[in-house]
Amino acid sequence: MFVKDIVREFYDVLLGQHVLLLVNYDIDAICSCKILQWLFQSEDVMYTLVPVLGVTDLITAFHDHLQDMKYVILVNCGGTVDLVDLIEPEEDVVIFVIDSHRPTDLCNIYSLSQIRLVALPGDDEQIPAFGDVFEGSEDEGEENEGEEGNESENADSGNSDEEYEGRQAKRLRLAEETIIKRRNKRQWEEKRNRIIFEYSQFTYLGRCSSVIIFELLWKVSKGNLDVLWWAIVGLTSYLILGDSAHDMYLEELQNLRKYVDELSNKKRSSILNGELITSQDEASNSRSGSFLSITPENDMNLAVYRHWTVEASLRHSMFTAVHLKLWTKRGEQRLQQLLAEMGLPLVQSRQLFSSMDIKLRHEFPDMMIKAAESYSLNNFVFSSFVLQYGFRGTHL
Repeated sequence: MFVKDIVREFYDVLLGQHVLLLVNYDIDAICSCKILQWLFQSEDVMYTLVPVLGVTDLITAFHDHLQDMKYVILVNCGGTVDLVDLIEPEEDVVIFVIDSHRPTDLCNIYSLSQIRLVALPGDDEQIPAFGDVFEGSEDEGEENEGEEGNESENADSGNSDEEYEGRQAKRLRLAEETIIKRRNKRQWEEKRNRIIFEYSQFTYLGRCSSVIIFELLWKVSKGNLDVLWWAIVGLTSYLILGDSAHDMYLEELQNLRKYVDELSNKKRSSILNGELITSQDEASNSRSGSFLSITPENDMNLAVYRHWTVEASLRHSMFTAVHLKLWTKRGEQRLQQLLAEMGLPLVQSRQLFSSMDIKLRHEFPDMMIKAAESYSLNNFVFSSFVLQYGFRGTHL
């Protein structure tokens, strides 16, 4: 079943409980876990955190660590399999699933209360109706029981001619009904198989889990720039790894930009008014006196180049590696030619970005964007955010 009110049906339920937290290894799951950890620590909620990779790990972690806990949270895992059949939980155990992987298993969707899906379905998911998938088999079972009952009654009746003729006519009528029922059952099964195939033939990703959890924090007035940054990292990973359509990314980006503006304005107003940092939330944003800020900014599709060398970032970024075919000798020549056309010396390109000549460091984005146009690196620049701790460093 879907959780329609995330505050009342998820947040309020977990307060004061001991929770088992099973988290996948992908970037979005790790960011979601960090946000949940911050939330649980602020609310004094006890939790046991276990990383899982694959179905086998999920089953093992569930049975090894559940103990007396009655609430389990699965982050980016478990949504696409029948959890009740797979892990066989006790009837009083409630499992919350925050999973961006699609399609969601139909048994999880139509679970009465034990499996609770935190993310609401999107408009494009087209979930089959319950009756098209489950009801027919139950009706057929009842029909078979009725037929067996009629046969037993015929066996117990007398042996007169009239009764024999009556039984014969009844058998013919039952035979016709059985043929019709079997034909209807076969048609229902063919329709059911077609519906399930169309629903489950493609795998894709829904909304970013870390963004969903941050929206929960926002609804309970616990959002701040630290946890917002985790949501931004989780969302950006979808675009960088090619897991999300560009339109979906831009839609989520606009929502996050509203949160960034509101939290930044609130922080700026507090500083201008000379308010002291007294709460734990504000202290986490202080970072030893350095001002934390998140600003919208266009950036390049290069992996962590601010923390790496330019050459290594170009070589190992999926975007440039695929477009330049860097696994070939010709691709290696293109990389060296690109650096030469940019006017970036090899000595500088092989240093950490923070250690490069300051002039080259400031000119690098413009140099790279011009080179990307000449090498047909389309969509090389994308909209994102930049995090800065005062004057000590900038992070994407």
